[in-house]
Amino acid sequence: MNSPLVGLVLTLSALVTCIESAQAKEPDAPPLPSAPRQIYANTTEVESMALDGTSLWVATRGGLERYDTRSLERAAYYSTLDGLVSLFINSVQVGPGGAVTILSGKQQCVLSPNQKPRRFACSPKSGPPPVPQARSQIDHEMIEGAAVTVRLKDKAGASFYGTAGRGVWRLQQGRWKRLTPLGQLCSNHIVAMTEYRRSTWFASFDRGLCRLEGDDFVEAALAAPLLNDVLGTDRGLFVASSQGLYWSEDGIRFEREQRVVEHSINDLAYDAKRQLLYATATNSLWKIALGDGKRSVRAWYQPGGSRSLQAVDVGPDGEVWVASEDRGVMRKAGTRSFIVYDRLAGLPSSWAIDVLATSGQRALAASLDHGVMLVGGSAPARTVATPDAWMLFLGRDGASADGVFVGTQGGAALMRGPQGTSELFRGLPDPRVHAVARLTTGLWVATEAGLARY
Repeated sequence: MNSPLVGLVLTLSALVTCIESAQAKEPDAPPLPSAPRQIYANTTEVESMALDGTSLWVATRGGLERYDTRSLERAAYYSTLDGLVSLFINSVQVGPGGAVTILSGKQQCVLSPNQKPRRFACSPKSGPPPVPQARSQIDHEMIEGAAVTVRLKDKAGASFYGTAGRGVWRLQQGRWKRLTPLGQLCSNHIVAMTEYRRSTWFASFDRGLCRLEGDDFVEAALAAPLLNDVLGTDRGLFVASSQGLYWSEDGIRFEREQRVVEHSINDLAYDAKRQLLYATATNSLWKIALGDGKRSVRAWYQPGGSRSLQAVDVGPDGEVWVASEDRGVMRKAGTRSFIVYDRLAGLPSSWAIDVLATSGQRALAASLDHGVMLVGGSAPARTVATPDAWMLFLGRDGASADGVFVGTQGGAALMRGPQGTSELFRGLPDPRVHAVARLTTGLWVATEAGLARY
């Protein structure tokens, strides 16, 4: 499933056909950096710990940490920028000579004390992936509502506790102190990013919504924790969640859009010219008019016969496309009908994960495991070369006229023309990429185990 992204080529005809801006081409975007500028992660989910003199090593689902047991400060943080293959660390051990060994999936990584610069050297480890050793609760202990998963005691008699969701704590002489820094990314599994009111917002799969404020992340007061999308518009900030569609005017107070009666909202798209917001639920497409003062709402149930919608997008001329698990991708035609592109139309699969509308009534459709499909227009539907067969995301690059961001189970790439060239993102915190966005604060890549800013 996680095949490497090698030999990626998108044909000239496919790229130029599907991403057109012939009237006014913008300058080509600069090349991608060789490594992220910064890695962000949440380290409150502790998998393993090890004591080494005055150092406490902590393996988390967001990277490896080293704490000074005297100052109780985090002395170092290790990520993919330091040679790790992923931020999900299963275990950590310190050898007699001071070498630090971690397991991350099927990779074993070693940090030698005399190596300069101090980087992890990783190699495949034979056998099955290690079973996480710290996920069972110890003696039913809880700290701030989180189960204690690891407990160590140093020579001075202080006890260190790792938790499933509240980080690392020290207990000495009856006094508790949290060691894990505050202001972290709300979750390692980010699914969408946007800008609104000069802030960068991040929607997470399991821990709600947060925004970047200086060097810290601030969690939003949103009742829904399970999010699928977030979208900033000139008419408000909108959030798609498993508990319905929410919106905010000031980014502080969030309200549920009660007229969208569906609870499981999974994707959003905005037609800025017409001030129309589109949202997909599992079995329905919703249109919310934001510019009429009344915010009128209309719904289409089971469009094109689909019972499992996945995504929605709007083209440059207002064309509405939806992706589904059972009917491929569909283009809205008129007030009621939908044109269906699925296996009956010649596609290799009817399971589409995402859709990216282009000009000329055409679109790119990201399939579950058959790469990207080009549909619409007068030409027959066909499959386009992709970086990995298992797709997760398609997005526009606003810095170039023909750039397409591609997120897969095996990494991410920026594809652009006119020669159909592509560039791979290096140094990702995890290969499973769910969103890529070029914002004023940087080029962001969201994965299932951390966030990278280039």
